[in-house]
Amino acid sequence: MSYTYPYPKADHTTDLVAFAIENMVLKVALIKRRDDPFKGVWALPGGFLNIGTEDLDGCARRELIEETSLDLNNVYIEQLYTYSDPTRDPRGHVISTAYYALIPADLFGTLKHNDDAEDAKWVNLADVIGETGGMPLAFDHMRILTDAVERVRGKIDYFPRIAMSLLPKQFTQAEFRRVHEIVNGVKFDPSNFNKRFRRMVSDGRITKTGEQRATSGRHASLYRIEDA
Repeated sequence: MSYTYPYPKADHTTDLVAFAIENMVLKVALIKRRDDPFKGVWALPGGFLNIGTEDLDGCARRELIEETSLDLNNVYIEQLYTYSDPTRDPRGHVISTAYYALIPADLFGTLKHNDDAEDAKWVNLADVIGETGGMPLAFDHMRILTDAVERVRGKIDYFPRIAMSLLPKQFTQAEFRRVHEIVNGVKFDPSNFNKRFRRMVSDGRITKTGEQRATSGRHASLYRIEDA
């Protein structure tokens, strides 16, 4: 028996906010749209879900690879929110599930766009959402980006994996503090932060590796996150 679905359907997309730190600056991956709507405007990587063949996680990963050549294998990725405003996309009612990803320093590299985008590059976050007016983004991607920034800032202070995901696999105590400062956009008192760091070590959340790295004329101990 055939069945006719009686209700209108909305399209579904995924959008992905990929963060990385380069030269002590927080950056976000953006693509320049090749096609209308918003042709030539910068946007977050993303695209339509392939109905019947992939789930949302798979769609987010596929679109990021297709538009930036950035592979999310072994990269921290988390679902952010679902955006369903019927006016968010001029093509019709398009629901988007957004994700954010944290790219560690040892995987950071130049983005390479393909046919799904006109260009792709890492952009300083402050240049996109800065107080001087920022950078216009397609669709509601500015809202998605600011939501992702708030999520990362809200979690980094109690979830060490957030900071670790932006660092090399092994890091110094100073590098760990610096990532917190970069993400939060504030300076921490080193002595107070170091007390907190030592508590994480004593609690077993951060482990001393026994190795060292030469930094600024001295040798600093290297650490890793215990669940990494």
